[in-house]
Amino acid sequence: MSCSNNTPLYCRNGYKPEDPLYAGYGHQVVMKNAHGINVITSKTGRSRAEYQGMPKEMWPMFERNLTPEQADILERVTVFVGGVYPNLSFVSPIHGTEGHLHNYLNFRVWRPLGPDKVEVWCWFMIDKAAPEEYKADAYRGYLGSFGPTGTLEQDDTETWARIVEVSGATMMRDKELNYNNLSNYLMGFSHVKQDESFPGPGTAYPTTYCDALARRMHEHWLDLLTAEASVKEETK
Repeated sequence: MSCSNNTPLYCRNGYKPEDPLYAGYGHQVVMKNAHGINVITSKTGRSRAEYQGMPKEMWPMFERNLTPEQADILERVTVFVGGVYPNLSFVSPIHGTEGHLHNYLNFRVWRPLGPDKVEVWCWFMIDKAAPEEYKADAYRGYLGSFGPTGTLEQDDTETWARIVEVSGATMMRDKELNYNNLSNYLMGFSHVKQDESFPGPGTAYPTTYCDALARRMHEHWLDLLTAEASVKEETK
């Protein structure tokens, strides 16, 4: 959707990405036991920053230690984001300051403190083989984006809090959610079919704008709860 004088101010000021699907290209892969990953590429299928923007002097190390297939994936991918069930998540994006993008790895452990509260432990990681200047720049990129006080983290935290706030409301339970919205995320059950050509492992969907992994996490959680209840019932 192009911007014009009749479109919202945030669009005309350049806050809206030129392509709303920019982070949806790639695959969402759902693994056994509700583990999974989003492998985000681009509209062209190639990364905007080769090897996620890591320094060129490190590229020979990737080529030595990775299989040709793994090296090809790393060369194509802009962002990896996923989780290990039940409460470990990770993101390997590229962010930066002053127009320079740098890669880092962010690990998180989600510690429930109650039905409506969670504590998140967060770690910044960077390859020890990276030059010291690159490490420092990557850390600044992390602090400004997914660090506890970063702009992206503040935005996400506000969303998480609002989701909890409205989840018990009457409207939430009475209305059917329309996934085919303005941003055209198309996350509903029948909109995204799995990629039958994906060699595996796991089940892959040809977009990362998909809720298959989130649904599988909740399904697995329910499976575990009901399995335990069934065992208790049988032992009575």
